Amino acid sequence: MIPYLTLNPANSRVDITSTTQYSILVAHIGCAFIALITGFLQFMDRIRLKNPKVHPFVGRIYVVSVFISGILALAVVFYIENFTKATAFLTLAILWLFTCWKGYRTAVKGHFNAHRIWMMRS
Repeated sequence: MIPYLTLNPANSRVDITSTTQYSILVAHIGCAFIALITGFLQFMDRIRLKNPKVHPFVGRIYVVSVFISGILALAVVFYIENFTKATAFLTLAILWLFTCWKGYRTAVKGHFNAHRIWMMRS
């Protein structure tokens, strides 16, 4: 993520062909970073069990960041020239969106054992 904090396309680790592509990529990376941090926090017993009001709040941040990052990943796929890499990236994006959605829906329905399993997959 560090090369993208400069907001300089020259520091990108992938070939940049337009400012739109770079903007989408930076937004995807930023939201994915938030998802990774909040997702990690969700599995800490100290936060989840001792502060039961924090878990749903951080979980919502995770879900929103996954959906934004995942949708942006679908747009990033169109800029990937290598078919194999594009297919792999697309597959990962769809799986991330699907598993996160299933985890969210199971929590809303009160099926917390299934929620935990789906969120571990996410």
